[in-house]
Amino acid sequence: MAASALGTPYWLRVCREKGFLAPDIHKAGGTAVKVGSVPFVAASILALGIAGEARPVVAAVSIAALVGIVDDLAGLWNLEKIAIPALVMSVIPAGGREVLGVPVPAPLWGAIFGTFVVNASNTLAGFNGLEAGCFSIASAFLAVQSAISGDLDGSLAYLALVGACAPFLAVNWYPARAFPGNCGTFFMGASLAAVSMSRGMDWPLLILYVPHGLDFALKLLGWGKAKKKG
Repeated sequence: MAASALGTPYWLRVCREKGFLAPDIHKAGGTAVKVGSVPFVAASILALGIAGEARPVVAAVSIAALVGIVDDLAGLWNLEKIAIPALVMSVIPAGGREVLGVPVPAPLWGAIFGTFVVNASNTLAGFNGLEAGCFSIASAFLAVQSAISGDLDGSLAYLALVGACAPFLAVNWYPARAFPGNCGTFFMGASLAAVSMSRGMDWPLLILYVPHGLDFALKLLGWGKAKKKG
């Protein structure tokens, strides 16, 4: 939390000096730092390592954040946003799962579950504080659930994510001074998915992501209709 709190103001100042800004649709003529989540992401990765998470977990979330940065700077095709996280999340150390009674191997489950959470986190966005707020709520709930289940190490990992996100949420809240960018949203989804799979908390996380799934389904149903009406 301290690293995120100290790094965020400095990062925002540097980005404003360099003109790395984006318009805020919630403020007429207003702007905010385009990718203000970098200190939060870096602090979270450090915190996960200190909390004792497995190396594949730390590596996967780091790569997901880098993919988000590439998307912010250069842009990725939609297929790339699906395929790359699926490949990255397939290496998370987790046992296989059963879906409707059908055994699913761990790599396949990691690919499907991981890319859903990563992309759902990136899709349900657009309002000041929405992405970071949902991430903080989900992390806090899973921390409590892990503690109740007796997994204190897992609870510590989730609490580390909440603590690192708090300083960023303060500047992302309305009126936002910084946006997470795809670097932030990809990391949020990847960190929740990776920690949850390694700790056996993927089903509780999946339930928490029902609103994200509904939002994604509605966007699919309405895809192209807005342009036709306009």
